[in-house]
Amino acid sequence: SADRAIGVVGAKMQDLINTSNDQTLTKKERLLAQREHDRLLKHYGGLFGLTKLPDAIFLVDAKKELGAISEATRTGVKIVAICDTNTNPDPIDMPIPANDDAVGSLKIIIQYISDAWIEGLALKKDIAEKEIAIREKEQEEEKKKEEKKNKTSNTVTQ
Repeated sequence: SADRAIGVVGAKMQDLINTSNDQTLTKKERLLAQREHDRLLKHYGGLFGLTKLPDAIFLVDAKKELGAISEATRTGVKIVAICDTNTNPDPIDMPIPANDDAVGSLKIIIQYISDAWIEGLALKKDIAEKEIAIREKEQEEEKKKEEKKNKTSNTVTQ
């Protein structure tokens, strides 16, 4: 699975760090290990903080990110991408038709997407807080019913 792949790359990176710091190896072996580490960091560096796969990815230039598209498709991650006329939108779940070369349009689209993401996080937090409050209220009501039931059973037995 993809989570396992993230762990494998992380383990490989840790091995390469240990190898590049191992003074018993030759200078060339340490240099090769450092180069491999740098290459992996360049390609997979964004994955190291992840504990699970993302729900979606956002790509600015779908034509340049064919590897990311194929990986996301393979792992079931949703794809949101800006698609120019030179891009096939079929593998993309939510294509945004726009010129991916125009800096002005990119700024507007990226700002809008990031604002929507921040708003979504705030809504998610509000919903979670409301659900917690509802659960606490239900627990209090249940506790009051239980106390009332215990009081009536105690007065009947006396």
